[in-house]
Amino acid sequence: MPKKKRKQFKRLRKSLFGKETFQPHLMLGGYTLQEAYNKVDKLQTDFAKDLSIGISNKRIKRYQTLIVRSLASRIVAVHRVIRNKGYRSKGLGKQPKTNAQYQKIVEELREVVRCPKKYKATPLQRIMLEKPNKPGEFRPISIPTIFDRCVQALYH
Repeated sequence: MPKKKRKQFKRLRKSLFGKETFQPHLMLGGYTLQEAYNKVDKLQTDFAKDLSIGISNKRIKRYQTLIVRSLASRIVAVHRVIRNKGYRSKGLGKQPKTNAQYQKIVEELREVVRCPKKYKATPLQRIMLEKPNKPGEFRPISIPTIFDRCVQALYH
């Protein structure tokens, strides 16, 4: 792993979790984070190459399913959500802090991918924020849970 990436991970871990046990470079399923990103990148590049050649719709669907169902894609989706700047925003409910809690999210994503019709998003949490330059006036903002954000990242 390049030095720059290592520094970013250390900074991320310290800024988000202080001295918690979460270690983003030691993820799940025998993948390091870099390996998971590389695998997803390879799957997407192969898909793009075959798409440019002109493959059948059946094969396109198979590629999409393969990418979404892979463990590496689920790990990358969870990581993209947690490294996001607004991750710790107010209203997101329980915040996962350890690798075991993140592993649980990845496993729950597996169940969503297996049976997507059974998945029902949790209701958004509604928060009223004061408008800038207009004291006393508020605007509503809806914030999804961490798990719902991970599902969105997986299918994006």
